[in-house]
Order: sequence, then C-alpha cells, then structure tokens
Amino acid sequence: MESQNKNTIDKIDDFLTINKFLCLSQSVSIKICSGLLILGLVLLNIIEISRWYKEDAPLMIIAIALMDISILCGMILFFIGLKKNEMKFINFYMKLLYLYIVIVIFQYFLFVINEILYKFVIDEKKNEMAADLYNKFKSSHEGLSDNETKSLMKKLSLLKISIVTVIFIYIIYYVILIKTYVRKLVNRDKEEKIINAEDTAILIH
Repeated sequence: MESQNKNTIDKIDDFLTINKFLCLSQSVSIKICSGLLILGLVLLNIIEISRWYKEDAPLMIIAIALMDISILCGMILFFIGLKKNEMKFINFYMKLLYLYIVIVIFQYFLFVINEILYKFVIDEKKNEMAADLYNKFKSSHEGLSDNETKSLMKKLSLLKISIVTVIFIYIIYYVILIKTYVRKLVNRDKEEKIINAEDTAILIH
C-alpha cells in the first residue's frame, strides 16, 4: 500500500515538472522568472488595493506588504542558499511558496467570484454592496450615462479578471519551476552524501 502511494506521488511529481523557461537554461530561468514574479505581484497588488474603499486601503496595504516582503526575503535567502549551497534556505523558500500559493488560490477565487457577482449578476438596486461598488465607480467616471457606466465597469472588470488569471497561472507555473529545481538539488545533495559515506567507509576499511 505504501509503495503504491509512493508511486502515485512520484507520478504526480513527474507530471508537475517544469525544467526551464522558454529556451533558457534552468539556472537562468529561475532568475528571470523570479524577477517576473516580483513584477506580477506588484501588478496584482495594484489591482487588489484598487478594489477596496479608501478607509480600508491602509490595512489592506499593510497585509499585502507583509506578505510580499516575506516572499522577497524568502527569495533572497533562496539565492543565498543557491550560492552557498545551503539547503535549509532553499527548503525554507519552497515551504514559503507552498503557503503563499494556498493564499493566492483563495484570493483568486474570492476576487473572481466577487467581481462576477457584484458587477455582472446582482442588480445594484437590490444589493447594498453592488450599489456601493457601482456608485464608487460612477463617481470616478462622471459624465457617463448609467448604461455607459455599467458597460465600462464590466469591461474593466473583465480586463482585471483576465490580468489576475494570467498572473495566477504564472504563479503556479513559477512554484512548479522552483519545486522541480529544488527536487533536483535535494536529489543531488542525497547522492553526494551517499558518495561521501561510501568514500569514508572505504577509507576506514
């Protein structure tokens, strides 16, 4: 039973494997994709913060900033770990990414559901939240008729959903890329320990 579970896990790991970005080498892919991740997070944060009311924005900015600083610090430790061959830093970043991806998945579906419900499905005349969002949007786009305001709001909402979806898919892609690279490093580290142990045993005998 345990061997079957292990085989299943191995098959999943083999399927969820990304060795490089485009035609770049694996090490270069890690660096470029890490930079792209930072840019994606900045864009994601701008979209996320713009959804909140002005009075709620400071708290949201603090929460998002703390999360992003954690990822940035983890990324710095990751590259230090790569340079100095410190697996504890590398593994720490991997665990941090796993935690982050759970948060991102929750945020993504919450964002999409809210956008669709309050801007496409629910009538602003029948719901306070939908009305608040509509009035907030209308106040920043004066001179438009109600139909024009609704049309523009829906178009911008679809644009935001599309951008967030692309970033969401990229974050998953990045996590799989890092996971693949870390697994390779872990396997190499194990092989080196086995070789060193064998060499030590030979010297003792």
